[in-house]
Amino acid sequence: MNKKVILKCSEISYEGLGVSREFSKPIFVPNFFIDEIAEVIITKEYSKYAFGKVNKLIIKSKHRNNNELLCFNSAPLINLSYNEQIKQKSTYLINLLTRNLGIESTLISDFVPSSEIYNYRNKAKYSLYTKENKLYFGEYINDSQIINQNQDNLIQNKENLNETLRIIINKINNYTHEYKKYNNLNFFKEITLRINNKNQTQVLIKIHKEFDIPKTLLNDLYDINNLIELNIQKEESILNLFQKEPFIMKLNDMDFKVNIDSFFQINDFISSEIFKLIKNKIKKYKFQTFIDLFCGVGVISQLSCDINQNIIGVDITRSSVQNAILNAKNNKFTHFKYLVGDAFEKIKQENIDYTNSLVIIDPPRSGLNSKLIEWLLKFKYIVYISCDPRTLTRDLKQFLSYNFKINYIQGFDMFPNTFHIETVVFLEKR
Repeated sequence: MNKKVILKCSEISYEGLGVSREFSKPIFVPNFFIDEIAEVIITKEYSKYAFGKVNKLIIKSKHRNNNELLCFNSAPLINLSYNEQIKQKSTYLINLLTRNLGIESTLISDFVPSSEIYNYRNKAKYSLYTKENKLYFGEYINDSQIINQNQDNLIQNKENLNETLRIIINKINNYTHEYKKYNNLNFFKEITLRINNKNQTQVLIKIHKEFDIPKTLLNDLYDINNLIELNIQKEESILNLFQKEPFIMKLNDMDFKVNIDSFFQINDFISSEIFKLIKNKIKKYKFQTFIDLFCGVGVISQLSCDINQNIIGVDITRSSVQNAILNAKNNKFTHFKYLVGDAFEKIKQENIDYTNSLVIIDPPRSGLNSKLIEWLLKFKYIVYISCDPRTLTRDLKQFLSYNFKINYIQGFDMFPNTFHIETVVFLEKR
């Protein structure tokens, strides 16, 4: 291995890797953009494809920016100009949907860029590791057990989140060195942080199941001004160590109490734009009932429907439903019902006019399964929020085969500098 070849990049893969097809198989190379020529070292080779890394750029793309950052593992487009990122994402989405669904490109509205290209993430997770009796944080390199020690990817996070992260790591290291508890450092496995618009932070530290945070260290962490909630995780169990006040995320003038393991979109600006779009598009229909499947803490339903509309939300997690109820009350909703349990079974028990109700779905990257799609066919109106255009395309094919039509599609750059695309689709049964 480690063979060197001269390659020209002809395209960017969905994963954000440069692709060269000059040899008998495609070669995928990170930090390699269209029309660039580079000396590439082949790092892995398989029967049908190979991976490489740029050893030396010979001809640079005119769209390459001046960043020269090394965090292209988690942000593969970080060194590409933002205008070109948006152009490539928009083109990819239009081509994927028009070719596979047989729709006109005019059905797809202009791609929405993020107002913040850097420092936009309100949540981040890092692996923790020790080196020379000090604790450090980093991220795993894709498809490996190797932690990338370079911290360029901090540019993706909100700056105050990064500052809190550094303070916590320093507090742990200072305690360890003062009390000579160097072996304790190996018990720290992972850290997750979320920050709100008040620069308040909630934190989850994953530790070894036999380890407890020493009281002196806990007191040191409590003294961090903007750290208002600290949790630990041992295996699958999460325990709150302190909470100075409820942790609230604000979006579109509404407040949402969230737990550290609750889902909440990481880009505040794009999330706001998505929910404004949905609310504006659906208000003319005056739906009797708004169905929020897998509702979490109630963000989608409360940001998308009017204050007097009837909401039914279902989630399997009791703490999420409890927060959804609390959030609905705090946000002045009066006609709502959030239920704990299986979404299919709970909705069956409700007296719903499926022709005058709207259901919103926001599935994981894997999309919807056939059973869920068949269950959704009883609704006349569906809003599909997707974080993976490929599974979205697969699912839309099924809806179209069941006599649904697409009324509107728009892509959003929820994750600048990455290959991810957030898409909102409005479906209506013919």
